[in-house]
Amino acid sequence: MKYFDAEQIKIMGERIKNARIKSGLTQREVADELGVTSEMVIRIEKGKSACKTDHIFVLCQLFNISADYLLSGKKLQKEEIANSKLDNMIDNLLLDVDEFEKDKIFRIIQLMLEKQPS
Repeated sequence: MKYFDAEQIKIMGERIKNARIKSGLTQREVADELGVTSEMVIRIEKGKSACKTDHIFVLCQLFNISADYLLSGKKLQKEEIANSKLDNMIDNLLLDVDEFEKDKIFRIIQLMLEKQPS
């Protein structure tokens, strides 16, 4: 099943290349982060190979961009990006926490917010 056509893959590759350059990273550094060869990064940037889904998340973190931008070119508002970063940070903190502990954390946060002055 194909998710993107050749033109979309090429455009996404250009976005990846521009984000990499803006981030000051080399193709080798990006390749190391993705666990692929430099040649594969070159192929992705040129639109000759599609970027694997699991690599998209890594690239977004690496370049500090949203998946929306990478996939569609849509730039999010700063507030949306800040909320997305906060969501990602919270998700990462709670990865190894069981549901009971998550519920306790949620209740603590609720209590803290209730005590804040309006």
